[in-house]
Amino acid sequence: MSSRTVSLGNRESYNAWKGFLEDLVRRGMSEPMLTVIDGCPGLSKAVDEVFPESHKQRCTKHKTENVLDKALEHDRVSVKESVRKVFYASTYEHAKEALEMFKKKWSMKYPSAVECLTEDIESCLTYYKYPYQHWLRIRTTNVVERSFKEVKRRVKGIGRFQNEERALTMVYWQLKELRWNGVIMNKEAKAILAKIRISRIQRIAA
Repeated sequence: MSSRTVSLGNRESYNAWKGFLEDLVRRGMSEPMLTVIDGCPGLSKAVDEVFPESHKQRCTKHKTENVLDKALEHDRVSVKESVRKVFYASTYEHAKEALEMFKKKWSMKYPSAVECLTEDIESCLTYYKYPYQHWLRIRTTNVVERSFKEVKRRVKGIGRFQNEERALTMVYWQLKELRWNGVIMNKEAKAILAKIRISRIQRIAA
């Protein structure tokens, strides 16, 4: 089962995100196994408080863009390739090896880029705990970002809504049109997810 929820908010503050998440809980949503988020500090803090046992996956696309912002234009292709070797490695261990290579290659020229990549790297690599068939979907917020682009396009064409309800209705139906269910749930994937659930139950009970 999938669900889509939209809510009004004038900015991505901690209070706005916490109120949104708490509303989901009040309406019956249980704590998710995994939350995929961008680098918004307010959202990250709210998720930590409302869903403390949920695994956190930091969007690797946003992180890559943040790292590239620290590099000069003529080096960005090379820096991006180094970052991709971290986030597209075949295993967690290979990803950590690629991270060390990134440090060695760029620490002298772009120490701020190295710091940016390493400061919360574990949250960027959470997806390695999950079935590899799911990695494409869960390591970024791309599916949501694409929907936002389409919503912005529609809003620009309309110009102004008569009231909040009509605006929310348009956003909701635009999100509903997207294909959200894109993960494979074969026997192997189900077994991995079952182990994660058991580990979580044991961690809570401890």
